[in-house]
Amino acid sequence: MNRLTYSLWINWLGVMLAGFILTGCLGPNQAAIRGAIEFRNLQPATQASKLDKPTALELEARLMGFADRYLAKSAEATDTYQRAIKTQAARELGMSTFIFPGLAVIGIAAGGDPAADFLDMVVFTTLQREVLDSGWAREILGTHADDLLNSQRN
Repeated sequence: MNRLTYSLWINWLGVMLAGFILTGCLGPNQAAIRGAIEFRNLQPATQASKLDKPTALELEARLMGFADRYLAKSAEATDTYQRAIKTQAARELGMSTFIFPGLAVIGIAAGGDPAADFLDMVVFTTLQREVLDSGWAREILGTHADDLLNSQRN
């Protein structure tokens, strides 16, 4: 793949990811999700309601909110790394470290079954953190790995 094609591919992925981030991962059910959460928050807090399981819409909204926060923290960590190093290799590494896990998180959050998506998100984020903690991040990113590691832990 020549350099121009690679550059266009990276730009396209960046635009698509920005579109997902700007829409907040919420699709046509945005009003229904917010309405369900606001309605449930208006209910009196009793001991029984505290123990209730979240509805599918609430779980989906929580997953999407988590995906938004995950992407924001990852973007901040990779942007810090890219600004500090200022090389083409650093930019490409930062983009790959952000884009591929980011797309996975968006795909999981936008899945059709919130309960299964929740389990997928737990497994994905746990494995992602373990891979970075195992030494890969420090080996490649050096002292700049702390920001990325902290974004994965919180």
